[in-house]
Formats: sequence, C-alpha cells, structure tokens
Amino acid sequence: MPQPIYNRSGPRFEDLFQASPDEVVGSMDRAGDDVPEKKPHWPLRLNAAGLVRERIPVRVEDPFHSGATTVVNCRLSVSTHVPHDKRGIHMSRLNHVIAESVIRTCRDLDEYTRLLAEAVNHCQYDGPSEVRVDGWLSYWESVAGRHAGKEKLSLEEIGLSATARLGRGSSQLTSGLSFDHLTACPCVQKMLQHARRPGDATADADRYPPVTHSQRCRSYVSVSNYAGTFPLARLLKEFDKVVFRTQNTLPREHELKLVYLAHEQPQFIEDVVRELVLACHRVLRAEHPDCRVEVSSSSMESIHSFDIHASAAVAIRELDGVQG
Repeated sequence: MPQPIYNRSGPRFEDLFQASPDEVVGSMDRAGDDVPEKKPHWPLRLNAAGLVRERIPVRVEDPFHSGATTVVNCRLSVSTHVPHDKRGIHMSRLNHVIAESVIRTCRDLDEYTRLLAEAVNHCQYDGPSEVRVDGWLSYWESVAGRHAGKEKLSLEEIGLSATARLGRGSSQLTSGLSFDHLTACPCVQKMLQHARRPGDATADADRYPPVTHSQRCRSYVSVSNYAGTFPLARLLKEFDKVVFRTQNTLPREHELKLVYLAHEQPQFIEDVVRELVLACHRVLRAEHPDCRVEVSSSSMESIHSFDIHASAAVAIRELDGVQG
C-alpha cells in the first residue's frame, strides 16, 4: 500500500453510528446482506458491468527508448461479467485496483492494461473482463535550424491505446496508435494539367507540383494477436515514409518542405490506408507473422462541409507478396 499524500478529515464512523465499521460490516455479512453478492430479482448473467475513468496517469517506459519513464494521461473503460446469481459488481474494489495500478511503472501500455485486467478479474468474479485504455503520449522532437542558434523544439503527441480481454483460460490484447497528417488532393492537380493551354506553361511548371487543396487527416492503427512489445518507434519511422505527419513547431523552411512533399505525392484517404497497412506489414511480418492489423483514416476536408473516411482490416500473412 503506498503512503497517501492526503487524508480527508471529517467525523469518525464510530462517532456517527456508535459502532465500529467492523461491527456493522460483520453484521451485514452474517445476515447475508452484502448487496452486490445477493441474488438478483431475475437470475440473468450480464456480459459487462463497469465504469469509465478519465485522466488516469499511467507510468510507462519511454517507447522511444531513452531509458526514462513517462506518464500517459488515459481514459479507462473497465468492465467485467456479473454471474446470474450476483446482483452487481463491487465498485469500491474496482476503484481500489485502479488506484493501485498507477503506482508501478510498466513496460508499455499493453502491460499496464493486461495487469489491470488481471486485477479486475481477481477482485470481482474471476472474469471474463475487459480493460480499454486510451491516452496521449507527449514528447519532444528536435527541429533543425537553418543555421547555428536557430534550432528549436516541437512538443508533439501520439495517441496510444490498448485493450485487454481476459476470460477463463483465454486472453486477447490489441494495441494501437493514432496521429495527424497532411494530404493533398490529386484530382485538382490532374485537372489543372488538362486545363493549361499551349503557351500557358511557365519555366517552373515541371519543377514544382501543381496547386491543389490540402486537408488535415487523422489515422488510427491497431494491431492484435501478437506477442512482445508494441514497436511504436519502428512503426512511426515506417509511417513517415508514406504519410506526412503534422508538426507543431514549423519554421518557414520546414513548413515549405512539408507542404511541398505532400503536394509532390498527393493522396486520397484510400491511398493513405493502403500505404499504412503495407508499412505495418514491413515492420511486423518477420517477428509477428500471425498478427492482424486494422487501419482507419478520416480526412477533415478543406473544400467540403463533410469529412471522408476509409478503413481496412487484414491479417499480416495476407499481404505477403503485395507490392507497395
């Protein structure tokens, strides 16, 4: 039990009720009046009962392998089954294991989620249970300067998620990440090429990509049925070869380079999904041949009043032989 940093004050239980907590709870237990343990009016098993908690500080090792630890502020969704002969779950026990869970430093969000799911099973009715964790990892990126003394830092964030489903003798773990990136529409570029009349071309027409509209996108990648540490840094490195991730600190030369690259390789959101799936295959195939990947992307359109989305779900083995 950790040393609490704050204890609430107030009247003692004994002063209010002229009896100790042990006496009152013991009387309830002897009478069979522990309400969650009592039989429900209808003996129906519930697949899930639980809670959602926000702003849970989860300590993990730095996924970029600096050797330090970091805190991911998370949203927890925790649930477990309720047997047909039990009225409900023990909510105080559930919140106790959540409070205990943030004491340790875990290898990654996967380990944290699995350990919490095991604790939920143990403190309730032995599962099956599910824990989903969604959080944002903040980190710094270096931004090269155009000359000495112009170097800068950019504070970035990557969305992380993990889901652990633990049953009696079975377990399933899914890990994911999300990030923002930029796309440029190829349609307008192609239209502009056909709209040009003889003699309209300038000396730079073939040097620079044609004008088009661009939009900010968000992509989600999740991986299930794998073993080992989720390779976040390796995946991001491969993703940066096929999409153009946004950056918060963008000096003018870096802004130009990002926009230029996105327009030089224009993408539909459908292109993004295919490229990310194939990037996952390149990273995961050798060590995790049995895993499954799901990718979904949404485009916040700049010239429309609607967004566009696309998704794909595929087993890594199914991509063998596919050319990117």
